[in-house]
Amino acid sequence: MADDFTERLARKRERLTILEAIRWAQNNYDLMLSVINESQDVWTAKESLQNLFGFQECQAQAIVDMRVRIFSKMEKDKISVEMDELQAEIDELIIQFTIQTEEN
Repeated sequence: MADDFTERLARKRERLTILEAIRWAQNNYDLMLSVINESQDVWTAKESLQNLFGFQECQAQAIVDMRVRIFSKMEKDKISVEMDELQAEIDELIIQFTIQTEEN
């Protein structure tokens, strides 16, 4: 019985800790985004949140998992590369379409 209580209490405390971090992130959105935006990748963003604001690992992970990780420099770079590739593919398709249209 005591073990069950201790386990339930621990789970609730951990959840509360995570919710506190999420609430902090919601209330400090610009600051949080600034830290993530300046990070090279998600791991660095998490580490920065821990070092700068004293978050536990689970808290920093919860903030990073809030779907804001897309703002990290590495993710922005990946999107930029993919956009460039897509634009090149679109340009190539337009050229191919133009050539086929002129031939017909």
